[in-house]
Amino acid sequence: MKESTISVKEAKSPERIGWADLARGIAILLVIIGHTLEFDDFTSIYIRGMIFSFHMPLFFILGAFTYRWAQDKTSLMEKTKRGARHLLIPVVLIWLLQLAFFWSDQGKSIELTEYLRDALKRLLFSSGASITHDSETIAPLGMLWFLVVLFLGRLLYNSVKLLFEEKQQIFISLLLGFLGILSEALPFSGDIVLAVQPFFWLGDRMSRSAYWKEKRESRYFIPAFLLWIVTLFVMFPEHLELATRSYPLFPLFYLCAAGGSLFIFELCRGLAALPFRIIPLEFIGKYSLYFLLVHSIDTFFFGSFLWRDEKNFAFSCLFRILYVTAGAVLLIFMKKMAGRIGRVLRRKG
Repeated sequence: MKESTISVKEAKSPERIGWADLARGIAILLVIIGHTLEFDDFTSIYIRGMIFSFHMPLFFILGAFTYRWAQDKTSLMEKTKRGARHLLIPVVLIWLLQLAFFWSDQGKSIELTEYLRDALKRLLFSSGASITHDSETIAPLGMLWFLVVLFLGRLLYNSVKLLFEEKQQIFISLLLGFLGILSEALPFSGDIVLAVQPFFWLGDRMSRSAYWKEKRESRYFIPAFLLWIVTLFVMFPEHLELATRSYPLFPLFYLCAAGGSLFIFELCRGLAALPFRIIPLEFIGKYSLYFLLVHSIDTFFFGSFLWRDEKNFAFSCLFRILYVTAGAVLLIFMKKMAGRIGRVLRRKG
């Protein structure tokens, strides 16, 4: 778990690291806020639509933007092994935690073999929302779907880069995306892995542009904002939601997600140019994986009573962010302590 959700260590330019952390920080905060919103009034529905229209695509674009792609099959295999350790092992560990927790809650009402079969299907499909397969409803894995899709999506896109020339990659990515949209839910959210390929292409293409490597005056801030808002308005009340496989008005949702993501990119480039650093947001972005892992289980043990404020949505969001931050800091501390103990034991051995 040495790399964050989108690895900073893989970044190609020191100037880009700071504002990429800010973008990751904003993205994970939007995830938490979006999941805290109610569904009972127009304002919440609109805010939720604004957030969901680009927040996960932003992560995938960043996942390509800061990634160092393998240049041959050998390095691809090595990167695949590292990615599995960093992204998939946490998925399995939290799935096992879910397994034990839900069994303690449901164990008296279901047979163990049936419970394990359902749990294995939940892991196999790794879906962010309930799906139907062979007339059977399969429960969601939750936020962990993102880590599975990030791992498989980068593996697929890297394979495309090795097999096809640069000019062909955009067409292959669009074709794969279209196939993913048309497909039914596949194991390991494979249909979403296909659907997000255009976002990987966009992040990869941006990473090779001099504009994003250098400190220049903003060129896309207003155009990106207008693209995002106008396309969102056309789609409203529908909006992109990858976990539930909601793809309104293809290909408009791709443009909306790209516009919102570029707007955040430009915003963060501006924030990084300020004479002072926004350290809390940088910290959240640097350790976004830990925030996501805590958020994926933040209602299991204590429900929502620690952060739910029925009278004030803003307070609910603030309390939940503080709650997740405390858990993430604890997780980071435990990880660092485990690393130190491991190093001491290796030296003694």
